[in-house]
Amino acid sequence: LYDPPEISARAQNLRGLIEMMFAYRDADGRMIERDPEELYAYARRCQEELGLDVAHLCGYHEGGFDAHYPLYHRVLPSIGGEEGLKRFIRRCNETPGMTTDIYINCRLTDMDTEWWAGKGLEWACRSKDGTPFVEYYNHRRFTVACPLARGRMDWWIDQVLRFVQWGIQG
Repeated sequence: LYDPPEISARAQNLRGLIEMMFAYRDADGRMIERDPEELYAYARRCQEELGLDVAHLCGYHEGGFDAHYPLYHRVLPSIGGEEGLKRFIRRCNETPGMTTDIYINCRLTDMDTEWWAGKGLEWACRSKDGTPFVEYYNHRRFTVACPLARGRMDWWIDQVLRFVQWGIQG
């Protein structure tokens, strides 16, 4: 059985998330991208005026939020790619009283990626007739990944460890 770790005093004292959406599609399907400087200024304002202290990074990858899952390693060029995102993470973490976490969806696989035809299909939950369960978000199709697929678990552990190496703290 899973034995959860002790929650640190620091984690117990966090006050709230600042959703930092680098890229996403609006209701009309237009891609909205935000500049890292604009997002950092927003985070500082939320911290100062509302007391929020966790920069929750979302939509930093190719396709933006609700797209291309689980290909989070393909960081948007507009951020400066992987190195630019690492700089942004470091800047937030070095800001007194602020920390970072990062949005990853371990449950869904975007069917409109080359990943889906391989591991996405292999790890998909299926109905009795063998067809994958499909969900729709933001005009995109996703399969639901089987939480017990061992290869999937190992792959996600590697992804999370990479984000920790980048400086993500939560």
